[in-house]
Amino acid sequence: MQVIVNNKPHHTQAATLHHLACELALPPTGIAAAIGNSIVPRTQWAETPLEENMNITIIKAVCGG
Repeated sequence: MQVIVNNKPHHTQAATLHHLACELALPPTGIAAAIGNSIVPRTQWAETPLEENMNITIIKAVCGG
């Protein structure tokens, strides 16, 4: 299936947001994910199914000033 990750098409076999995070090798902390314009809490990633052409935004926290 194809999803849109940070405005770029991405082909995936992942069924859930958690599986996609693993596939993308995202770090275990400092990451937020949104579907459409809604943040999905990390505790719900395993229960959040992916759908064709779903728009996903991955945000990485950075330190600094």
